[in-house]
Amino acid sequence: MESVNSHPKINWYRVPCDKDLLGVLHKKDNLKALSQSLCYLSLIICTGLLSLLSFNFLGNIVGFLAIFLHGTVCAFTINAVHELIHGTPFKDKYLNSFFCSIFAFLGWHNHYAFWASHTQHHRFTLHPPFDQEVILNPPKHFTIKDFLKKGFLYPPQFISNIRNQFLIATLKFSSEWQEKSFKETTLLNRNRAVKWSRFLLAGHLLITIFCVATFQFELLFIISMTPIYGGWLFYLINNTQHAGLVDNSNDFRKSCRTIYLNPFLSFLYWKMNYHIEHHMFPGVPFYNLSKLHIAIRQSLPHVCNGIFETWSQIISIQNIQKVHPDFQFNQLNPWNFSR
Repeated sequence: MESVNSHPKINWYRVPCDKDLLGVLHKKDNLKALSQSLCYLSLIICTGLLSLLSFNFLGNIVGFLAIFLHGTVCAFTINAVHELIHGTPFKDKYLNSFFCSIFAFLGWHNHYAFWASHTQHHRFTLHPPFDQEVILNPPKHFTIKDFLKKGFLYPPQFISNIRNQFLIATLKFSSEWQEKSFKETTLLNRNRAVKWSRFLLAGHLLITIFCVATFQFELLFIISMTPIYGGWLFYLINNTQHAGLVDNSNDFRKSCRTIYLNPFLSFLYWKMNYHIEHHMFPGVPFYNLSKLHIAIRQSLPHVCNGIFETWSQIISIQNIQKVHPDFQFNQLNPWNFSR
């Protein structure tokens, strides 16, 4: 493993922005954070109740449609965890921790393990081997087959997640990157990750025992098995962040992609569609990223409007990479698109 001192110091470029405005945008607002957290949690609860009631009163077909909607909403729990583990939404740390734990439990996420990896992702964004959370080379090709497999019903991902939690709970690691990122983090965070995996496994085991013993199998799918189904929308939105862009660059405008989404999708996604802004100024709370975008947008590359335009761009990049695997799309110089 590389020692900490051997890590490169990257001189990140950040778009100039008024210091007074940045100071305002960095301010945390408990009310805004609470509004987002409670609204998203309420949406999860409402779609869960809708699923349960549909199965009981409207039949299996309506029940399966409702539960698929529930899974679609729950797929974004990782984005809630992502924002809360950054510690930027709430002024009070305990509120960040409290809501982060709720969403992490519902989504089967180990937020301590995620933070160990994610700090490296921000510190060395798309600079392998120091950032292995996102790897662009060799290029990843998204296909309709992959989307259909992972976006609707995908038990292998759920099984892999359980296995990963079990390995962490037993002081083992599922990959070389996870082992490395854990060694980079503090002993306290590592111990918390182990304890959380044990709590996660024990908690969902108890829920499973209760649901099986009381023959409430729908409830089991609603509470403890959401990672299996409904990931289609998350797939389409979350995979846009870096796909096809440039690695080993000190300019987030080359390595990250900002896209426009309608207010509801941006709400589900916890404003991570402003991804250049998030990487460039990670201390800005998610609810201020749209204001930050307005302040610096004259210095940003073209912003794709919606999922369709974004994936049209990504697919075009992929088509070029099939012929030229080393091709990476430079958003600041779009004329190199079809070299």
